[in-house]
Amino acid sequence: MDFTNFNTNQGLRDRFQEEGELPSRIHPALADSWTRSRDYGINPYLDSAPFVTSDPGDQREEILLEVAKSCFSYFGKLLVISDCALALSNSAGVIIHLEGLSNQTIKRLTDKHNFLVGGNWHEKAAGTNAIGMAISERNNILLQGGEHYSYGFHPYSCAAAPMFDRSSGEIIGVVDASTFTGYLNLHSLGWVAATARLIEAEFNKRLVGQRPCQTPTGKVSRHYLQSGPPGRDLDGVIGNSPVFLQARETARKVAKTGLSVLLTGETGTGKEIFARLIHQHSSRCRGPFVAVNCGALPGELVYSELFGYTEGAFTGASRRGLPGRFEQAGGGTILLDEIGDAPHEVQVGLLRVLEEKVVHRLGSARPVPVDVRVLGATSKDLAALAGEGRFREDLYFRLAGIKIKIPPLRERREDIPLLARHFLAEAGAGTGRCPDIDQAALQALIEYPWPGNVREIKNLMERLAALVEDPLINLAALERWGPLSPGPKAPQAEKDRLLGAVREAGGNISRAASLMGINRTTVYRRMKKYGLKI
Repeated sequence: MDFTNFNTNQGLRDRFQEEGELPSRIHPALADSWTRSRDYGINPYLDSAPFVTSDPGDQREEILLEVAKSCFSYFGKLLVISDCALALSNSAGVIIHLEGLSNQTIKRLTDKHNFLVGGNWHEKAAGTNAIGMAISERNNILLQGGEHYSYGFHPYSCAAAPMFDRSSGEIIGVVDASTFTGYLNLHSLGWVAATARLIEAEFNKRLVGQRPCQTPTGKVSRHYLQSGPPGRDLDGVIGNSPVFLQARETARKVAKTGLSVLLTGETGTGKEIFARLIHQHSSRCRGPFVAVNCGALPGELVYSELFGYTEGAFTGASRRGLPGRFEQAGGGTILLDEIGDAPHEVQVGLLRVLEEKVVHRLGSARPVPVDVRVLGATSKDLAALAGEGRFREDLYFRLAGIKIKIPPLRERREDIPLLARHFLAEAGAGTGRCPDIDQAALQALIEYPWPGNVREIKNLMERLAALVEDPLINLAALERWGPLSPGPKAPQAEKDRLLGAVREAGGNISRAASLMGINRTTVYRRMKKYGLKI
């Protein structure tokens, strides 16, 4: 339930109206919407959206309306409690369905403002409002009072969540809740997000089989398991690059099986998050998910931590003994992170679990049956370790029923803006601010090598949200608070990377630019800088 909230007071809107200049303390997205509204020639005292005759004609809109009616029937009743009207608009911002008008006060106000079927709430028609901004920003929007462009809508608050065709990335419609009696509460926001996600999921399910499968190209696609902004399938798993989408789809497919899975990738790429994705999409999703970092435990404690121990097994042991993590994960999934660091005796115990489905507690010869799915994760080359005799070869082959490589961030540079803005918004929510990043700073983030991967960019965004007071983070802020200050070897590293990309692309500059996650102009500029020729 991630809504962009602008926290802007009436005075800032008045200043924009009277002086024609945008205050410095306004969120960039809201500033852009106000500017667009002015440029569209919207009457700042408009109090009624224009009416248009909407004939769906489009099969997708007919499916959307059919799917939405059942969801609206349920959530619309809940929103009556909050004095809200629940609306569904099409991709053009025209309302095509409405619920919650049993309250006569609400009905009178919806009639007055044309918040009715046929009302056009696109920014071009009604100025800054939640439906229009959800379409322009492609994100969940909470708009309150004086944040609307038109003074006629200042007494009200509204929250809108766009829905997406997951094949093309295009917006199919918007769910909006508007209250005419005050501010929206958290429950109402939750209902808006839940309604949008349910409709979106059912809509996309019905389209399966009606069109060939496609991979989204160039469209914003974010993936979360829990309900949240459009198209998301798992909190923290965000990406649109082909190599990332391939890994994610493999994880979702293998989740339906009982196979052991080995997740590989550099530190910070998100192996545990992928493990949770597999667990959540498996038949064991109602069971526990237990993660153990084998590399973080002292060697003498790893065995007892995983398999448990009996009374008196070692000095300081509990008098009643203690079950291990495998028993705690019974009926669910266990993730053995950094499995390459597991001692030899632990490897023997793991093999027994995989082959015999039992564990032996430390200090006991009695087997304890366990029903658990085992996932392994490592940043090391287990095949090489097995070849060197440092990891049991039989255990490696049992663990690696399916191997999924999580790509490092430098191999999915097109996802960096998505990740940066997501983590920045997430961190900003804790401070009550919603900072954004300007284009030059984004380009610097794209070009940075990110040795710490997703974990590093998350930490950087949290640091920036806490330390940068301006609403727009620029390159100077990154150089001051981030890891982007060029070191003495940076020019040579940049030149080597450029050469490598151009060679890999066979001299094709467009291809080289794509490999580096930058544009063709930047490639030519750098080639000139270093005196390179194709």
